[in-house]
Amino acid sequence: MKHLLVVDDDPALPVQFRSMLGEGLGEWIVHGATTADTAIKTMCAASIDIVFVGTHLGGIGGIELLTDIKHRFPLTIRIAMSGAAHQTMVMRFLEVAHQFIPKPVIPEAFRSALARATCLPQMSTESIRGLVADLRSVPCLPDIYQELVAELQSPRASIEAAARILSRDMAMVSKIMQVVNSAYFSLRRTISSPAHAMALLGIDTVKSLVLGLQIFSQFPQTASLPLSVDTLWRHAMSCAVSARAIAQAAGLGTLAVEAAFVAGLVHDLGLLILATNYPDRYAAVLRGCGQNMHARVAAETEVFGASHCEIAGYLLGIWGLQDSIVEAASYHHKPSCRPHRAMSVLTAVHVADALDDEGLTLGEPCNPESIDMAYLSACGVVQHLSRWRETCRQAA
Repeated sequence: MKHLLVVDDDPALPVQFRSMLGEGLGEWIVHGATTADTAIKTMCAASIDIVFVGTHLGGIGGIELLTDIKHRFPLTIRIAMSGAAHQTMVMRFLEVAHQFIPKPVIPEAFRSALARATCLPQMSTESIRGLVADLRSVPCLPDIYQELVAELQSPRASIEAAARILSRDMAMVSKIMQVVNSAYFSLRRTISSPAHAMALLGIDTVKSLVLGLQIFSQFPQTASLPLSVDTLWRHAMSCAVSARAIAQAAGLGTLAVEAAFVAGLVHDLGLLILATNYPDRYAAVLRGCGQNMHARVAAETEVFGASHCEIAGYLLGIWGLQDSIVEAASYHHKPSCRPHRAMSVLTAVHVADALDDEGLTLGEPCNPESIDMAYLSACGVVQHLSRWRETCRQAA
């Protein structure tokens, strides 16, 4: 049984959450608390997997309680709830919470948040959660990205409003301009402003670039880091562009095509996390495995208890990114571990990642095991591999 704690000044909310669980109620024990003191006592007495915390509590506020939980119970997934729609409040919550949902909480939002927090059971193992909790340096979900997401969900969403949000960070604007005017997008005109970029490429694409750039900016290159952040960023961009091109060529829908782009950008987040937190140990992994990614994944699991794929998937999941992105990051080296056998975001990212690795090995053929041919055959798409290879070459 899993334990869920609801902390809110409304004592009826735990009862409502039990009702919202529906058929899944048998998997959960739902606890309730109306004060921070009661919440902490409950967490000391029971192993709480997920805690939902409201803004208004007796005594200390929700943000203070979430901060305390973050330090005292790092393995617990923290989800904030608030009726305040002001973006500043949302940003403050996201400094100490993994996800944010608005109040009043509707069943769909509750079940979606719960599903994302517990998605892909392999990533909810104690070893992975413990490893992430012990990391001294873990990236946070970028503020500007969250603000852009909130803007896009607004009924009055507009390019102008989104551009104003982005323009508050001139360093990010400079990075975005550099990327969108690069060869990755092969545009025939120079883009001169965030609004111009959003008009030509779409708000979603620019929002995805913000996510990738801000995540990578949290990992500065240092002498002790055993890999090149710049090389990994170039691989992420190439994989993102190629995955999107493959998804488009395969006829996936608009949402899946954009998800493939996002997943390509963030699929190797776990590499940065492991290399930053354990530079000496990760350098030894690299020396022993070189460019053989399957050997590297096995070595990571042996040395750290989890691979870079699992770490990325776990973080992206608790951040609330959509399931297809989490799945692609988690299984981009081992897609056959998923029961789904159809063309998907995972398929696009798996192929794009493997084909881009060919370029990173100075033109040498990639490891024959890099592409899971049995998986592609089961998905009914293996015959498209040669065309996708050319698609990726043109996209790069």
